[in-house]
Formats: sequence, C-alpha cells, structure tokens
Amino acid sequence: MRTVIGSGAMAFLMCGFASIAPAQKMIQPGQLASATQVAVQPTAVTPVSSSSVAPQKTNIADVQGNHGKLLNAVWITSMFAAAGASSLDAYTSWGKHESNPLLASSNGTFGTKGVVLKAGIAATVLVPQILLRKHREMKGLFASGNLGEAAIFSGVAVHNMGVRSPSPSPTSH
Repeated sequence: MRTVIGSGAMAFLMCGFASIAPAQKMIQPGQLASATQVAVQPTAVTPVSSSSVAPQKTNIADVQGNHGKLLNAVWITSMFAAAGASSLDAYTSWGKHESNPLLASSNGTFGTKGVVLKAGIAATVLVPQILLRKHREMKGLFASGNLGEAAIFSGVAVHNMGVRSPSPSPTSH
C-alpha cells in the first residue's frame, strides 16, 4: 500500500513539474533564433534602401532571458511544492502521536503548536529566497533545496497516512 501511495505522490510531483517544461527544444546561446535568415546583398548597379537589406538580428540576451524565465518558473514552482508538501505533512499528522518533542503538544499529539512551528520553519526558508530573488545565480540552488525539502516532507506525509490516530480516551463523569 505504501508503495502505491509513494508512487502516486512521485507521479504527482513529476507531472506538476512537467507542466512548466517547454514543448520545444531550448535555443542555446550562439544559435540563431529563426530557422533561416537570408540577407540580400545589394549590387553596385541597383540602389537599395538599408531597411530592406538589413538582416534580422539575433539577440543573445533574449536567449539568456528564456533560460532565466525557465529557471524562475522552476524556482517559483519549487517554493509552492515545498509549502504544499509541508502543509500535507501537517495535515496528515494532525491529531496523531508526534514523535518529535518540539512539535508535540502537551498531550503528545501533533496540533496547533506543531503547525505554528512548521509554518515558522517554512517562512524561515522561503522569505529569504523571496528577498534574494534578484540574485539569479542562487535560484538554481534555492530550487534544488526546495525540491529536496518537498521530497522529504512528501515522504513523511506518506508515512503519516499509515499511522493511526489515537483512540479517544473514555471520559468519566
């Protein structure tokens, strides 16, 4: 059962990232942006205006921009994946016995105290990334860390699904 749930969770994550992947091959720096560009050379006999002869320019900055846009989309998606996996972990832990004493409430179960701490940890990880979003060279590192965190919390959530909630204790009047 765990294998089926684990496989389903991984398939869900992979399909989510497939939606941001481009359907066409990315243009590498130095490659032409269009398939064929033909420049007509003017002859000495026929005067030609410069606007009709000038070949189209390939702007290498646009090629870099496409890579930057893709990296930005992966980074943003990874932040949502990390936050979603952490939320799923909290949801599947709610009311169950918590083995981490920092997250456990006074009765030993996961509750409000654990949710507040998990939200604080998520904010501690994500807020600096948002503040440092102008540093393009760090977005790949951030995305890798977020995806790793999402994988770990997804695995914990799958584990939590197999843990039973404690039965309610009988109350005496």
